[in-house]
Amino acid sequence: MGGVCLVFRIKLRRHWRSWLLLSLLIAVLASFVLAATAAGRRTDSAFPRYVASHGYDAIVYSTQPLPELTQLPEVAQVTPAQLPFYGQPQCSCGRQINTAAFAVRELTTAGLRRVAKLVAGRLPDPSSPGEALASFTLQRDYGVQPGTVIRLPLAAASQRQAEFNALGGGPAPAPAGPVVAVRVVGIVAAENEFPSGQSTAYDLYTTAAFAAVTAGTPALPSYYVRLRHGPADFARFEARTSGLAGAGVEELDGGAAAVISSIHEVPPGFRTGIQ
Repeated sequence: MGGVCLVFRIKLRRHWRSWLLLSLLIAVLASFVLAATAAGRRTDSAFPRYVASHGYDAIVYSTQPLPELTQLPEVAQVTPAQLPFYGQPQCSCGRQINTAAFAVRELTTAGLRRVAKLVAGRLPDPSSPGEALASFTLQRDYGVQPGTVIRLPLAAASQRQAEFNALGGGPAPAPAGPVVAVRVVGIVAAENEFPSGQSTAYDLYTTAAFAAVTAGTPALPSYYVRLRHGPADFARFEARTSGLAGAGVEELDGGAAAVISSIHEVPPGFRTGIQ
């Protein structure tokens, strides 16, 4: 037994550095595996948590205000927004933005906090008509960053009917209203912008001050709607809303389910997650 102990001590003196390094390597690898597992779990729950805070079940578009939406029995919350009509935006990013997938959305500060999550930069000053937020899709595909300036040629008040006629498939008039420049101060993520198998949405969120200084230009009323029982209420809500004059409904719950499914299908090591 004494000989065995002597040999062990000799080997320990000769190889202690290698054994120590091996032990440290095993500890680091174990920590990495535990961290990756925890990150995977956080990723799986990130989008549902995001939807719980900033999600909505539908977006309603209308040619006229719909104050009666809040009175429908299926509706739990309504966040109004205005979508002004505009021509081809000019971006200091040097890229031509696809207007078919682009939208300018005027929201109050409270409404903006409700439907979009700030992921970079800061929120705009609500008293400034020249500050705005850009969707993460504009950042990803067009290189829009805090500091980017986007010039918006808006429609004139006299073009209101022509713009609404164009929604039905008619030709859109060349904008004859003011050209307003806004500077992006932050990047946000809204539920309808996450990839769900449909076309990409590119959004620019302006302030209440912007809406005030452009009040004479035509805009499309829209509403972010959260339903009391989520998808279970959608069919009844759509049927009631479709009976309102000039209203159309975009359903979001199917897209949210597609996003969650795609997150689960990606191996944990390759998940990007939603912060």
